[in-house]
Amino acid sequence: MATRLSGLWSGPKVGTESEKNVATHVVIKIHSDDGLVGIGESQPTRHGSAEETTATGIIKLTQKASTVLINNDPHQRELLFDKLDQVVGPCPATKAGIDTALFDLIGKWSDKPMFELLGGNFRDKLPVEFLLTEKMAAPDKLTEEAAKATKLGYAFVELKVGADPKLDVQRVCAAREALGNKVSLKVDVNARYPNASVAIQTIRKMEKYGVEFVEQPLDGSDIKGMAKVTAATDLNIIADTTALTLRALVENVVRRKAADAVHIKLCNGGIAMAMKMISVAEAAEIIPIVGASYAFGVGIAAAHQIAATMQNLHRPDHYGRPYYADDILSTPIKEKNGYVSISRKAGLGVDLEESKVTAFTRRQRADELNRGLLNR
Repeated sequence: MATRLSGLWSGPKVGTESEKNVATHVVIKIHSDDGLVGIGESQPTRHGSAEETTATGIIKLTQKASTVLINNDPHQRELLFDKLDQVVGPCPATKAGIDTALFDLIGKWSDKPMFELLGGNFRDKLPVEFLLTEKMAAPDKLTEEAAKATKLGYAFVELKVGADPKLDVQRVCAAREALGNKVSLKVDVNARYPNASVAIQTIRKMEKYGVEFVEQPLDGSDIKGMAKVTAATDLNIIADTTALTLRALVENVVRRKAADAVHIKLCNGGIAMAMKMISVAEAAEIIPIVGASYAFGVGIAAAHQIAATMQNLHRPDHYGRPYYADDILSTPIKEKNGYVSISRKAGLGVDLEESKVTAFTRRQRADELNRGLLNR
């Protein structure tokens, strides 16, 4: 079962509010010699290598990776990734898309959903986290949104904070009053608090409003500060940029106790790496939270498959439909009463709507970059 790289696209996603709000991702297809196609998704990131900050860079890295993949067996993915390390180096975003495509290809070859390849499923559906406005809205605006979340049946809500500590507490209070006491509330600071002292004071004020998790209150590099916040507060502190890699998880969270939980994103290394990080976190009694990080339906479907294998799902992340006006799947991911069903189709369980892939592709630039990548 040899593979060949079939095509790459760099395409903008239409934003939720206007066409100016877009994100550029890379969709990867890997073909087998018996006609199967595995699909994956990579996202430009400021946390990976310098080359991975743009879709153009990821495409170029995938071009290098293609020399390792072509005419090799996708079942040998660990060996392939060892060779990829020598060719492209530490490029987690690029590897994430390739890894997802390989798993999708293997699942289709074996006619099994990906969760079976990963050990089996503990659930057929997942709770979905309702994300309150991305913008730092006033408390009265949050009241309207939070009421909508409860009316639609969501049991988990995330609130973005970090603009101003005093206003953050007011917004948390407003959200809790509208949500009632049965909804689990997480706040995401996105590393906006200036130091541990401010973070501790603010988080302690949030405690009385039933907040369960606080994500990345400080800059990801402030390990000592994160450890202080974790030790001084009763809420579960989540590490995001503090633990982007397996090594960082071990060094910063497990050994230096810089968090109570870790946000594991598939875009930082792929499926196999996420599974390793889940195992390490659980062994160290760190809460693993798996997320797709504003992905297209391809990345979200991969998160579904991994979450299905987790015996203890402490907190859902972005498992619902993509946060954009449209997607590239032939069958859109749908939420119902705060839940989403996990596909039991082979591989990731989703298919591309090729017309949308084409429509969202910046064709001229992508075509230029793809020359030499296509092996038809």
